Amino acid sequence: MKLSKFIIALIIVSCYISSDIYAKGPENSKNYPKSDLTGWRDACVRPTKAIDMEINNVRARLKTGGDIWNINADNGGYIVPKPAPGQPAVSAIYAGGVWIGGVDRANQIKLSAVTYGSQGADFYSGPLDLTGNSEAEICRNWDRFFVANGVNVKNHINYILNATANGTEIDCDSIPDDVKYWPAQGNPHWRDKYNFALPDQELAGYWDFDGDGKYTPCGGDWPIIEIRGCEPFGPDEDKEAQELSPRRNGLLDI
Repeated sequence: MKLSKFIIALIIVSCYISSDIYAKGPENSKNYPKSDLTGWRDACVRPTKAIDMEINNVRARLKTGGDIWNINADNGGYIVPKPAPGQPAVSAIYAGGVWIGGVDRANQIKLSAVTYGSQGADFYSGPLDLTGNSEAEICRNWDRFFVANGVNVKNHINYILNATANGTEIDCDSIPDDVKYWPAQGNPHWRDKYNFALPDQELAGYWDFDGDGKYTPCGGDWPIIEIRGCEPFGPDEDKEAQELSPRRNGLLDI
């Protein structure tokens, strides 16, 4: 009897495995109302930029609005393993997102949560200023990815260490663009590439080689990354929460 039950269970499992398995969104996700504005306090629009991060055997869709992986309402974008050319891509996960919750001083629960990126938005591009505010122009300027290639960072580190050991001057023109224009605090080369100001506050991570308290790649500093590529996109929980939180959350810069 036990053997027959095991065989039946094995057949059922085999049927599920042999059928097509893929990640997809909820059936009614297309019908959720969408809002472009953060609310009545500001004119920031919903972030729109996306990028496919391809590392090792994974291809993952990232977005600037806090929701990740899903390409659209029908297709997930977390592909692992990456298919060979001409082979169909199968997404292991349909969607994910940033969820931040906590309790305020009045012991009330506050939550900002992205649900498929289809019911308003809680997260917007760009850093908050030191008073916890933002504005439409900042949201537009920062709706982008800043990509640092791990090989370039490694080569830059080796170049800096060798130059320091040999007592030779660092050639600024030889520094790769993704290292030179990294969006880190105090980068003096920022405006050479971008037409908007870099706020004087902590932003993307970096190693302060020369110890001057700001990002100076020509002084030996480099981006801090832990993988072969890094795409910081800096969503902020700002303005009025739109999805699951009825009131404004504490301002968070992530």
